[in-house]
Amino acid sequence: RQYQDWGRIQSLWKEAGERNIKPDHGLEYLPFIEAFARQNDWETASVLTRAANKLTSDAKSSYCQLWKRLSIDTPASPQKTAALAKINLSLACAIP
Repeated sequence: RQYQDWGRIQSLWKEAGERNIKPDHGLEYLPFIEAFARQNDWETASVLTRAANKLTSDAKSSYCQLWKRLSIDTPASPQKTAALAKINLSLACAIP
């Protein structure tokens, strides 16, 4: 994340999945959620967010904070709008 190498982060997620490796804590999903969102794969970012929240629901404020930042820092698209609506509905983030 610090290098903003979103494609590499996505590759690491896919490689981990092939090896059947998953995060143990919801916050470990954050760089992957951000990478997929910044690569315009909003559906995967949304799915990963809901999985993270299911794993660690007391970190909801961190997930919402990330999505609020993404809502500001990324270009508008229909996919983004739909994903933001899903996250607002499932996590009640109050994202503008």
